[in-house]
Amino acid sequence: MSFVKSILLKKYNSQTLEKLTKALNELIPNCGMPLYTSIDLRDSGTRLVAVDVNLFPAGFNNLSASSIDRGVKEFRRFLESKLPQKTTWKLGLVPESHTNNEGYLYHLLTLKNLLEKSGAEIRIAWSGMPIPKPWELKFNQNSLIYYPLSNVADWSDAIILNHDLSGGPLEALKDYQKAIFPNPELGWYKRRKSEHFGIALKVLKNISAKVPELDIHDFMADSKAVSSLDFSKKEDVERLMAEASDFLEKIKQKKSSAEKNERPFVYIKNDSGTYGLGIWSFSTLDELRDATKALQKIFARGKQGTQVRRVILQEGISTRLVVSEGDHVEFEPVVYSVNGNKIGSFFRYSYSAKGALGESNLNRPGSWFEESSRYPEDHDHMRSLYTFVALLHSVSAALEDCPCGEFK
Repeated sequence: MSFVKSILLKKYNSQTLEKLTKALNELIPNCGMPLYTSIDLRDSGTRLVAVDVNLFPAGFNNLSASSIDRGVKEFRRFLESKLPQKTTWKLGLVPESHTNNEGYLYHLLTLKNLLEKSGAEIRIAWSGMPIPKPWELKFNQNSLIYYPLSNVADWSDAIILNHDLSGGPLEALKDYQKAIFPNPELGWYKRRKSEHFGIALKVLKNISAKVPELDIHDFMADSKAVSSLDFSKKEDVERLMAEASDFLEKIKQKKSSAEKNERPFVYIKNDSGTYGLGIWSFSTLDELRDATKALQKIFARGKQGTQVRRVILQEGISTRLVVSEGDHVEFEPVVYSVNGNKIGSFFRYSYSAKGALGESNLNRPGSWFEESSRYPEDHDHMRSLYTFVALLHSVSAALEDCPCGEFK
């Protein structure tokens, strides 16, 4: 199976990546690295960029056994660095209240087992409407026991959040005096994708001054936030469309000679969103002109019914990873880190949507995950580049949590 070759392998040899990694590690703030991250990458062959960075990741059930083993070690190191030494820590695990999403339940079971192997006793807290006593949820010969959140808060030494807080802070944890990981201030009720990518750009500029071989364009997609939007108002939608039109023209002009065969396109995303909700893309002004109703429908509400007031315009990066199985299938790497260190990755697959090959948003219903044998021939060499980009965004997420120096 043949794929477009990545030109980045010639530009970034092991010595250069070693220097870049050293420069990144020098920027880790005193508060340390995030508990965990999952990072969606787009590998076009000419560039390798993160398009989404999740600080409350699901999907641990898709990782290999060896990745889980590395995760156990890194969780242990994280907990040892943050909590008083104990034989066993009592940790409350606070997930999303997804009782219908079987994939998420398998993820939650995997994460619970992983934390237990790291040296913790785990109680899962129910984050939905308060429940009076523990209840058992059974699925496919497995089960999870949920405890009242207030009871878990009283019992625990610390809380592990696997809930992105799109709807705001959890009431039962507002007066919690012990440690919560990740910091609830990083929940989507407050966090902005555009701010993360702005920090990542500053990080790249910082390390490029130390490692001149680095071309920032290779690892960063252009983006711009548009705020104070009311999608029920036609004038606000028209303002967004004008901004998006200007943004498309800007990225057309910035394409490098190596990208001459790649069609410029733009994603419009909820700036505080997750689960692939609130995403629309376009590549021509004609598509944009006809998009008023589509934009109003897509961005009327985000997760948990939150109103979308702010979006990010993000340069589209195509994927070179396309295979034909009757229909075309596109895929992209998803990289997982714990305590700032990459523990593993897999590929997200989806059938191609209408439009040019390689341009689909793959984080959508119908996608699936594999540690597949359909790797490009250069995949083993690309892993080192995936690791670099994962570290870049773990450091940037750490600087979101506790900004310092030029990153404030």
